[in-house]
Amino acid sequence: MNRFLSITNLILWALFGLQSPLFAEPLTLPGIRQEGAKLSPSVANEADHALRQSLLWLKRNPPASTETQMCALVQLAVESAAPSTNLMTLVDVAGLSSRTNGANALLVDTIVAYPLVSADPETLWLLSHAINQNRKGLLLRKTEVLDWRNDFAQLLLSSLRTDVSGGAYWEPAQQTNLCQEASSCAVHPQETNSVACSTNNQALMTARIRATAFGYLALKEIHE
Repeated sequence: MNRFLSITNLILWALFGLQSPLFAEPLTLPGIRQEGAKLSPSVANEADHALRQSLLWLKRNPPASTETQMCALVQLAVESAAPSTNLMTLVDVAGLSSRTNGANALLVDTIVAYPLVSADPETLWLLSHAINQNRKGLLLRKTEVLDWRNDFAQLLLSSLRTDVSGGAYWEPAQQTNLCQEASSCAVHPQETNSVACSTNNQALMTARIRATAFGYLALKEIHE
């Protein structure tokens, strides 16, 4: 009798062992992100939010002047969300084609100084565009793959400002003097140099629009 029970137990345990893998949930191991690969999920989510916010700000703050190059640059950023047939024309009008001439020399300097501590949106766009176009999306220092996508994205995200009225913008590279002059004008509106104050404020806004358009385009290159 005991021998019969033992054999029965063995059979039951054998059947249980065979059925367990059939009902077990598949085990999915998290993938290890490689250096230089697409953005990590957390940074990608932040980048998506920054793109939406900066696009909203650009739409709410169009250029005050009708300068063709500036308008084309902003339109290129706005149109990149919904591509149209005139994108290449906008690239030429915005002067972006000529900006890429010195990109290779800038890339060499960037590799030597890597990682970048700070960089303006325009420079980051130029670097990101050159890496994607000329280096197949890889930035190498000898045999070392540099994690430029995550690093560039972090630089852009950390420098993004939030507008109280909604949306977000990037400050221009030479923001200090412009901001100081604009703030001093706001403190002394009764002064006779109100025309100069207005000009400074307009120059600051124009520079912010330009920086934000480049920031948007740079983040698109990084987060492709």
